Amino acid sequence: MNKIGFYAGSFDPFTVGHLRIVLEALCKYDEVIIGVGENASKSDCLFEAEERIKLIEQSTYDFVNWYAGRFLSDIQPSETEKIAFERLQNEIDCISFVPYQSSTVDIALACGATALIRGKRIGCDDEAEMRLASINQRLLAVRKAHLSMDWIPLPKEELTFVSSSAFKGLCEIYEYIAAMDFVTPSVHNAAMQKYLKDWFFDVYAFVAEQKGLADETVETEWDKLVAAYGNRKYHNFSHLAYGINFILISKEAHPDDLEIEKFILAWFYHDLIIKCNNAEEKTAKKVYSLFKDEKIANLVRATNHQGDAPKNTFAEMLISDIDLAILADEKNYFGYRPSINHDAC
Repeated sequence: MNKIGFYAGSFDPFTVGHLRIVLEALCKYDEVIIGVGENASKSDCLFEAEERIKLIEQSTYDFVNWYAGRFLSDIQPSETEKIAFERLQNEIDCISFVPYQSSTVDIALACGATALIRGKRIGCDDEAEMRLASINQRLLAVRKAHLSMDWIPLPKEELTFVSSSAFKGLCEIYEYIAAMDFVTPSVHNAAMQKYLKDWFFDVYAFVAEQKGLADETVETEWDKLVAAYGNRKYHNFSHLAYGINFILISKEAHPDDLEIEKFILAWFYHDLIIKCNNAEEKTAKKVYSLFKDEKIANLVRATNHQGDAPKNTFAEMLISDIDLAILADEKNYFGYRPSINHDAC
């Protein structure tokens, strides 16, 4: 009889803690079913259920991509990571996904599961997990059915306080870089697309009003950014959020040296066009045609790191430095580097 583990949660969003539980489960079960449920107590969902399923699947690809490029860092993969990588590479049916709105017990039984999997963070989940286990056991007794209860502890202490709510809390105070520790690259990029939309609408409207321009085109322009940045592995929404985080920090240190709305607007557009000759100049001309503002266009030009584009102002030097900041970010660079290899393929 196959051992089938059912791992349920709302996963809004799916975190690196959730991923670790899945990797551990792949070492114990013939098949792992991830049940994506709707939590009635959480009315502020970041992602719809179908989006969450897609992002969980993409997160497993992120892990495979990281493992394949592990030689880029000095991190030694664990035995769990090795086994999980091999299974994800060679067994297309070792993980499956199911959305549900019924009870976890009922959907697990319907899927043929033999065990309910729960993650357990060190010292902070005991009471909640015991309460949930008690409820599930009562439901199983009513149904005269049996499922094993498998608590998988998170093996790394640094994952103890990783949670979906903590990720969202950081994003709500614009700490997008710190939030990168909590989720995989695919989830971060998708979440940043949602969190940055209001930023774009606000700075676009401000500059349009300042220039006496109509801002009815903001939706169309946002759609262009989504088409350009949404599916990239780098030069994507995570990159935009990374930069905005630094821009806000710089604004506090240099309040008189930045026209912050123009700066952020230039940042949103600076990688709109990539992988072609004179990409920055083409983007700068597009931006100028929209806003008739040479300062914004020159900020875009300043992100050209291979040519002789002049950087004559503090703002132009700053945007150039922010664009390259990830290269000196020892903590986040090794998550970024495999993405370049992925997009280059």
